[in-house]
Amino acid sequence: MGSHFLVCCAKNKSPALCPVDGSGGGGKESTADVGHPRLWSGSASALEKYKTAQRVSAVMMPSSKVLLWDEGYLQNEFDDKPYFGIRTPMLFADQSVRSYDPADASEPVVNPFETSAVRNEKLHNTRDGVQGVDFQP
Repeated sequence: MGSHFLVCCAKNKSPALCPVDGSGGGGKESTADVGHPRLWSGSASALEKYKTAQRVSAVMMPSSKVLLWDEGYLQNEFDDKPYFGIRTPMLFADQSVRSYDPADASEPVVNPFETSAVRNEKLHNTRDGVQGVDFQP
């Protein structure tokens, strides 16, 4: 996998290129492209057959599906934990960038392959994966 970057405009910081690598250093990407939509049905088991790459072209509602967001923008400056309540820049599958409060995103479902805190995180585990909707149009 090559390097991917997102322009991050974190609070009180100048815009910069932030790595999209899951390190928490800035950009964060949806996991919807790494599994079959059934993986995010809300009742799926951790079956290997669900580990199938999905293309952006498989997104059913591109203007409602978030691919990347600026996680650094959401970091609490005192304890470095993410929090909601702030509109943050998000890249949608239709290539538009809009700002929303992640708290307003659709409710997540459990990804049975994940065991960390991200297992039930909004935007990261959207019901129906690439066929799901993060924000209603």
